[in-house]
Amino acid sequence: MDLKTFNNSNTTEKYEAINRATVRALQDLGGKASRDEIIERIRNYDPIISQEIVDHKKKAKKTGNYYSEFRIKFGFNLSTHLRNRTIIEAEPKVYQLSDELLKLDPDSPNFEEDILKLERENQKSTLRDAEAEQEDEDMQDSVPEWRKELKERLFKLDPYKFETLCKKLLSNMNVDIDDKIGMSYTNDGGVDGFGYLETDELRTERIAIQAKRWAEGNLVSSPEIDKFRGAMDKYNAEYGVFITTSDFTRGAIKSSRSGTRMITLINGEKLMDLIVKYQVYVHPSIVIEDFYK
Repeated sequence: MDLKTFNNSNTTEKYEAINRATVRALQDLGGKASRDEIIERIRNYDPIISQEIVDHKKKAKKTGNYYSEFRIKFGFNLSTHLRNRTIIEAEPKVYQLSDELLKLDPDSPNFEEDILKLERENQKSTLRDAEAEQEDEDMQDSVPEWRKELKERLFKLDPYKFETLCKKLLSNMNVDIDDKIGMSYTNDGGVDGFGYLETDELRTERIAIQAKRWAEGNLVSSPEIDKFRGAMDKYNAEYGVFITTSDFTRGAIKSSRSGTRMITLINGEKLMDLIVKYQVYVHPSIVIEDFYK
């Protein structure tokens, strides 16, 4: 299903597609995963819900804010499963299929009837009000302010400064950055950085780094991965790390895993997580709890 078909579908058809994709993704992930892991699995591998459906954002008429229709409907669908106990919250923000739902085939024509049964009619009557509440919650509370600010600043970095950031990140992850290869701002054979990682006392791996500060929505495709792999050959790198502020197409993800040498892909969301985890030009604040009052 492409974005045009999704947009032309009615609400019930959209929810059925997302519901099947959610269960399919959880089954592929072993029956238990976080919300982000489920969405990422759908985005990258689902045979029905396309990548563009997950990535697409709409502009709200009242507020002018942009929101993801897929994420709103995904969130409401997940809440419905939680109410019906077909999916349980096994631990904070980690969701697990019930034993019954784990056995069902999401591609079966009777899938919806099997899991909804009598609850389906009740859900239709409250769908519109619940979705409106979910939309407000999704737009207001899902992204912390610091993350929004960091994202905006990443997009404003010039390419040279972004490459420096990526090298600093890899350095903080114990990669010894080469002071010659990839240090020139001019084209250096498709490599923006190069380093060495000691995997044990007697083995050191060569790592090639590619950094692309691309606008959101401008996805990295498979030709870029193939080009980077050619640059890895030039320097005999065993591994590659491709970092972007945007994201990757399914073709790029597939290409990164082909061949004898893997390329690790880091998109904008993962990049922010790593920046915080390894404290790359950021530092945590200390909050004194009420206990001390």
